[in-house]
Amino acid sequence: MYPIRTILHPTDFSEQARAAFDCAWPDYLPRCTEADFAENRRLRAATAWKYWMHDTGTLLPTQLASGRSKCFCGAALTIASVDDHIRQTHMDMA
Repeated sequence: MYPIRTILHPTDFSEQARAAFDCAWPDYLPRCTEADFAENRRLRAATAWKYWMHDTGTLLPTQLASGRSKCFCGAALTIASVDDHIRQTHMDMA
């Protein structure tokens, strides 16, 4: 026989999570550096770029045996050049 569990509505978790976030944020934010924010923007731009590549049906260099592809903007890409390309061309996607 299985133990009876208390069933919580998903909003109960959301409210608990929000309360925990609100409590922790004032201690966390002052320790963030500009480098932390820059890295967050870079990761958000890279994620948005990957989704845009997928949505436009454009294959990533890692999806091709040659390791070469083209960005949806038309730029030639290699596996090694993707990060620099996103940083130089698509940071506004973040």
